[in-house]
Amino acid sequence: MAVRTRRQPSGTDRFAQPTTKEINMNGALPRPTADLSAREAEVLRHMALGRTYTAIARSMSISPHTVDAYVRRIRLKTGVTNRAQLLLLAIRLGDVNVHTTGDI
Repeated sequence: MAVRTRRQPSGTDRFAQPTTKEINMNGALPRPTADLSAREAEVLRHMALGRTYTAIARSMSISPHTVDAYVRRIRLKTGVTNRAQLLLLAIRLGDVNVHTTGDI
């Protein structure tokens, strides 16, 4: 698979952060957002720690279907497409410390 590169127009900073559109098109990084509800943020923290929908549901006293609904909303709001991007999002939002031992 060939990777296309885009030539930088003269006078631009080639080390500038990519735009939201570029991030979503490339699938590189999720865009952080403050629009997550408290429960969505809680689900995000659990997922970033590697917990399953069932484990998250048990600890939050909700059904796994509700966890799935929260995850779908998070993905819609942020453009995230997979668990790795969810972890990146949680780190970027400060919800998860990379040195976290598993406690929320």
